Amino acid sequence: MYLLSTLVTGAAAVVTETPAPGKITYNAHSFNDKDLVWTPKATTGNGTDNKVFVVTGKTDNDFALKGFHVDTAGTAGGAADAVLTVGTAPKSDEKNEMIKVETVCQVDLATAAAGVTCKDNATIALTDTLMIYCEDNTKCKLDGTGTDAKILSGKMVTSQVALDGTTKGPFKLKSDGTAFDLAGDLDAGSKNKIWLLKESSPKTWIYPNAPAVVGGANTFNADKVGQCNTKNMGTTCLASADSPLGTMWFYYGHGETATVGLTAGTVYNTVGDAAKPFTFKLAKATVGTGVLAAGTTAVDVTTAGKGSEYRKVEFHRQITASAATGDKLTLKGDNSAGNERYTENKVVTFYCADTTTAADCDYKLTGGTNGAQFKVKSATNNLAVDSAIVLKAATGTSTDAIAVTADTTATKGFLLLFADQTAGKNKMNFPPGATTAAPTVTTKAPTSSSATKMTVWAGVVAVAVAALA
Repeated sequence: MYLLSTLVTGAAAVVTETPAPGKITYNAHSFNDKDLVWTPKATTGNGTDNKVFVVTGKTDNDFALKGFHVDTAGTAGGAADAVLTVGTAPKSDEKNEMIKVETVCQVDLATAAAGVTCKDNATIALTDTLMIYCEDNTKCKLDGTGTDAKILSGKMVTSQVALDGTTKGPFKLKSDGTAFDLAGDLDAGSKNKIWLLKESSPKTWIYPNAPAVVGGANTFNADKVGQCNTKNMGTTCLASADSPLGTMWFYYGHGETATVGLTAGTVYNTVGDAAKPFTFKLAKATVGTGVLAAGTTAVDVTTAGKGSEYRKVEFHRQITASAATGDKLTLKGDNSAGNERYTENKVVTFYCADTTTAADCDYKLTGGTNGAQFKVKSATNNLAVDSAIVLKAATGTSTDAIAVTADTTATKGFLLLFADQTAGKNKMNFPPGATTAAPTVTTKAPTSSSATKMTVWAGVVAVAVAALA
């Protein structure tokens, strides 16, 4: 029996071409050989729900699975096993995920009086959700009987005490937050056959057989336009299992082939479906009070395109005015202590939420076109009201302020902060494209002591499969 903990980052994108025998095709999956994956439902062709497998033969875009066993040294997944056949695609309303897990405790001893003792020293937090796992259900008798529903294979428990890695236990368990004692002692035949597992950190899951459907009720599948890739993005995913989805914001740019229905250089918010976490909808964000507001009308996506780029927007604040004196933009929002977001040297993107009327986004900011990127030169905060922002060039060594040529008031301009300021980690590209063109950023020499003109990437970029690796 094993205890597995479940931490998942979110639904992810997959490519559902017919895989090679025994292979699951999934572009830019984040699994490695010897990783353990748990399948709550039978997605792998083994015909059994609630099984743990070992990743083998992985490449960047596919992998195979073998059975979970224990070698002579007691290491999980150590024994060789024939590669499993990939099963047929599940129904679209099923949650047929694969969840990466890690071993926490191989149960060496268990008693009614003291609880569980591990074979090796263990690290278990009080907040860890642990899954009991038995490869062989006939050897899953944690309390000597194997009849208590709370402690059968696949059941979730927590520990009553924390273990810091310097002890093997013992520790007692909780089920649904309620402490309980085992009814008896571990059956001799179950010794080292029961595991406690937990979901990996960072959390990772995929939907390897999500149905490949584009369009239909304004919906497109995560396997066509959405991907959660912990290798590239940490917890930045289009589809978020934690919410599921909730509302997230993405700045979209098409690559070599546009996703029909979406417009490059536009911010969209997600619209999730809890019943189908591998699908989602996108709606165009609108102008709110001080920030963007979530759109409610889903865009009808009819073609997935290639090389589409999505940059997750962490913060978005409205520009309400500009002033030539000091080259300042007034940015609405709470900038009191602890809420400062637009600080020195942060990269920001100028965004016009509605380009219908040019004056609505004309702040007389030199180079202030939709998609233009700058850095914050300085920010003077007015507590919870607004902030006076001065910008400088996004690249190069110039510290000159970007010139504001006249005083204005407008309502539809925003400064966006992407989720990760690290180069290459604030975007996702999917479906993958075939070319390698990179975003273009050109910085011109300042036209005056306080003016720097820039021509920057405006949302149209072609990307390579390598960008996902």
